[in-house]
Amino acid sequence: MSCERDDLCSDVPITPLLILTFDGEDNAGVQANVPFLQITSTKNNNTFFAAPTTTDSIAIPLDITLDNTQYIFTRNSGDANTDNILSDTITFFYNRRNEFVNRACGFRTIYSNLDTERETNNWITNSQIINSEVNDQLNAHIRLSF
Repeated sequence: MSCERDDLCSDVPITPLLILTFDGEDNAGVQANVPFLQITSTKNNNTFFAAPTTTDSIAIPLDITLDNTQYIFTRNSGDANTDNILSDTITFFYNRRNEFVNRACGFRTIYSNLDTERETNNWITNSQIINSEVNDQLNAHIRLSF
């Protein structure tokens, strides 16, 4: 009689993060860095990229208990000239589906029918859904233009 190896859960996140890319409106479709980006959840005030970061893409979590998640995207965070600090609020809407992975990992949440709504228009000019199903972290799901 042989023993079965226990299920293992890898270090790869089970529930995928939402992948966003940024492009400048002058050069649409070409990724551009957002200077000193800070992202804050409106639900619990958790801040991502707390030390201001310049980046052209990000990975952020969606709420696994609700069908929407809202974030504040701040450009030029920490700038000494407060006139340069611009914030926009975006709500991400989706349907959730729980999927069993294995005994060690349990369930993961897959998001489908992804959509966005910009609450403000201070610096983000457009949002485009690239992939409406968030089931992995291999490719971008949404492109934000500024």
